[in-house]
Amino acid sequence: PGITASDPERVHLNTVLMLEQQILVSENLESLVECRLWLSSLVRYITLQQDENRLQILLQRLVSSPADKIFGEDKIELMKSLLKIVATNVNCQRFYSDFKTNKLIGQNPDDNKIYLLEYLRKMFLTSMKCLLYVF
Repeated sequence: PGITASDPERVHLNTVLMLEQQILVSENLESLVECRLWLSSLVRYITLQQDENRLQILLQRLVSSPADKIFGEDKIELMKSLLKIVATNVNCQRFYSDFKTNKLIGQNPDDNKIYLLEYLRKMFLTSMKCLLYVF
């Protein structure tokens, strides 16, 4: 059976999968500009959908990367640009304000990395606690 508008969860998951596949294809083609474009599109989409769980997982995955550059861009600069997208949605601004409150968007790149990693570690632990309550 095809996808219908009456199955919004399925449409949502298929859209996310398509955007993630575009990132992988661009990465395989070594088109870093396209990788960043599709990554921004993915963040924009999940922000619009207010999928905070997926947003948290994505941001954590990016920050926990051992590389200093992601898709040819400094990791912290990339995170800043992605967080600006998140800040456009009133319902998802918690992410942006939490990062800003924790001085993650400051001037010193080394401090940014430390605070950002610590913040995401805390968010991850909080998520795991929530999952334990569900199951």
